[in-house]
Amino acid sequence: MRAGEVGAMRVVAGFDAMVDTIARAVDVRRSPEDYAPMERIEQLGARIGGAAGKSINVEIAVERVKVGGNGAIMGEAMARLGTRVTFLGNIGAHDGADAPAHEVFRAFAAACERVVSLGEPGLTDALEFADGKVMLGKTAALGRITWDRVLERCGGAAGVGGVLDGAAVLAPLSWTMVPGLDAIWDGLRAALAALAPERRPRVMIDLADPAKRPPQDLRAALERVRAIDAVAPVTLGLNLSESAHVARALGAPAPTSLAEAAMSVREALGVACVATHSREAAACATREGDAAAIDGWFTPTPRVSTGAGDHFNAGYALAWGLGLGAAERLACACAVSGWYVRRGEGPSAQELGAFLERDGAGVA
Repeated sequence: MRAGEVGAMRVVAGFDAMVDTIARAVDVRRSPEDYAPMERIEQLGARIGGAAGKSINVEIAVERVKVGGNGAIMGEAMARLGTRVTFLGNIGAHDGADAPAHEVFRAFAAACERVVSLGEPGLTDALEFADGKVMLGKTAALGRITWDRVLERCGGAAGVGGVLDGAAVLAPLSWTMVPGLDAIWDGLRAALAALAPERRPRVMIDLADPAKRPPQDLRAALERVRAIDAVAPVTLGLNLSESAHVARALGAPAPTSLAEAAMSVREALGVACVATHSREAAACATREGDAAAIDGWFTPTPRVSTGAGDHFNAGYALAWGLGLGAAERLACACAVSGWYVRRGEGPSAQELGAFLERDGAGVA
């Protein structure tokens, strides 16, 4: 990787921070130290469904506690890559102190160039299975993340402008989980419009599984994404399930592949780029007609899967900020995510470069 350029790159990420407890649902307990986990989500579903009208006790075996929240995970990944990260989010104490409220955030906060705390973190129990994960969120803290709070903590509109001015990438993430993000997007759009065009960052957006939000809310959010793109180029990151929800909201045909999803959603939404991904592959399509699809670094035995999409976004944002093309952005995104799921933490820029040189990627 181009270490000098990476080290000079400024990234602004937000807005959700969670304390993630990574755990397994126990199928059979053999001894105090030994158990067989449920390997498939349907096992947990069957166990719960069979207890209807009765009661149930599901044992959860904790494996680790880590940084969570789409914004915080992406911010942590960007910091590990060596970029200069400003994180705005609920990482600190509720009284407004910028010191982390939980020890899990201390290393991340120390790696950031600046942290602007918007309140206390939320909590997530992430139950991981071989075929996916079940996220159980305690998200009341996210309701206190508001545009007024951002203005207060940054020192008004001028302070927000100073945070954004000259940044390479802005990542205002987790629309589904942060009720106040609609107003935050509106405020950020106005702040971006007030900057000289050459000082405006690229904008990376991830909705974070919009299935639980009403269709009319999703349509309004997509209009806001389109409005942001009118002042600064937007990449919308989606998995295949999310792309189906977005396509439906836009009145576009239901996609059957990642490449089709990237192309059809981008055309319907009109933004600079749409990047789609699964555990095995990724695709993207740009306004300029640059499109690519690649196989990623899938492993059937990940060390961790919670946060893989956020690391994909970090790798994509890094390559986009460096001015690389569609295929190179996808390779970088898949490599960062692939490294993370194998090792439980994101790579440095040097580790990423060596990984790409050694293993390559199938670009189609």
